[in-house]
Amino acid sequence: MATTARIQHYRTEYQMVVRAMKLLMETVEVSERQGRTSNEQLLELSADLVSVFASLSERLLAQVRRRELEIDLVLAALIREGCDCMANVTARITRGDPRAHLVASQSRVMDGHAALIFERSCVRALAGNAA
Repeated sequence: MATTARIQHYRTEYQMVVRAMKLLMETVEVSERQGRTSNEQLLELSADLVSVFASLSERLLAQVRRRELEIDLVLAALIREGCDCMANVTARITRGDPRAHLVASQSRVMDGHAALIFERSCVRALAGNAA
């Protein structure tokens, strides 16, 4: 698969995960407005989305480390948006739940990866523009 096609593939996958996280957040907000406090299913769904996001990011990072792929700014921004969504959703869902630390810790790890990816992509893009 050509580099451009792989980047587009990752963009599409991250867009789908981000869209799912945004829908989950809307569901959480509706649930809270209706006075529902039990978020058992939402917590499971959040954990699944974090897992999908983590798996996707691990595959991407492996290709970057092997120098098979360079992340562009659009993809980096999608990763950053995904991390922001993930942090918001998990913080909202896991309030008061004793298992919250499991989802939240994985979320923080992925946020760290995304920040690193975003930073490196910006540096590379700026270096490329300066050349």
